[in-house]
Amino acid sequence: MEDLAVVKRVIVQNVAPDGVAVLNAADPMSAKMAAACPGSVIFFASDRLHPVMSTHRAQGRRVVYIDGGRLVAAQDTVEQRIDLANIPLTRNGTIGFQVENAMAAVAAAWP
Repeated sequence: MEDLAVVKRVIVQNVAPDGVAVLNAADPMSAKMAAACPGSVIFFASDRLHPVMSTHRAQGRRVVYIDGGRLVAAQDTVEQRIDLANIPLTRNGTIGFQVENAMAAVAAAWP
């Protein structure tokens, strides 16, 4: 796993200064990569109260999480919500890894 993290970190280290890395806040190895990113970071995790998520949002930065059957993209006090029922590959939020993929995709597409 550490070897894979090294490869992924190379990608994060090469994000343009005006670019964005999308990182899983619930994965300690991924979360640590934020320090190596020259651009900005959007964290995602199912738990909005995860310490990495809470800290990142409190600093006015972007996060994506799940709240009551909805995917939430948030920055400061602004939130955009998408019902997981409208993301078919998640099967109404019952397929966990697909929910994570959807969170990452929303973060990556965030303008």
